[in-house]
Amino acid sequence: MIGLTENGAVTMKIDGKAMVPQLSSDGGVADDPLAPIHDQPEAPANAGMVSVKLIDKPQTLIVQEEEGIQLVYQSRDSRRNFMIFSSKTGPRWSGLEFSLLDGHARHMRAYGNRDWALTENLLHWFAYMGYTPEQMIDQLRDFEVIKNGPDEIVFKYTSNNANDGAQSEYEVSVLADAPAMQINVRATFTVLEQWPYKSVQFFDIFPFRGVEPKDWWYDKVLFMDNQYQWRTFETVSQSSGQAQYRNNFSGAA
Repeated sequence: MIGLTENGAVTMKIDGKAMVPQLSSDGGVADDPLAPIHDQPEAPANAGMVSVKLIDKPQTLIVQEEEGIQLVYQSRDSRRNFMIFSSKTGPRWSGLEFSLLDGHARHMRAYGNRDWALTENLLHWFAYMGYTPEQMIDQLRDFEVIKNGPDEIVFKYTSNNANDGAQSEYEVSVLADAPAMQINVRATFTVLEQWPYKSVQFFDIFPFRGVEPKDWWYDKVLFMDNQYQWRTFETVSQSSGQAQYRNNFSGAA
């Protein structure tokens, strides 16, 4: 199915039974062989696919664009990104990017905002301070879109480390009616053969590309300190006392 034009949900039903659409987009990037454009693809679905079993009688397939949420694959993205759009995001900036290449979620935004609030978040298990292919459980083994709108997105990402000694499974859900962009995660860690490390962690988030608060484009940062209390920092005022800021933030992490 091609020619989709909206940024909300895409629903497909065959004889009244809901199907899970597999949505894709060229990312809104021009396809010109004489002058290739290397901009980051980012656009809602303009094509959709669903598998239909042929039978010996007529079937009715109904495709509709409506209010809600969508998970769409960016077909020209080298990171193999899926992105989340909804009726609230608008057509230009997704609420979240998820890469099958490394299992990272990136550029999480408030709906409709150009600037993102969170730069990167790992959606897989990994050893504490890990960085080798054996310590990072980010080798894709399976990816399934369980639900794709209109009220909710659910997908499952399964990955192993390089020697298949351990497995990470994340089931991620995103609700269309949430007041802001949010993800709900169920994370499962399984030792398949061996895990020779004392610990394993499932969450590590990067608020911005750099560590200098004065360079961030938002004025305040919300974090939990080492006393488990929620606090905010004015990023501009912290630019002259960054050592203290880093210690507090590291303690929270």
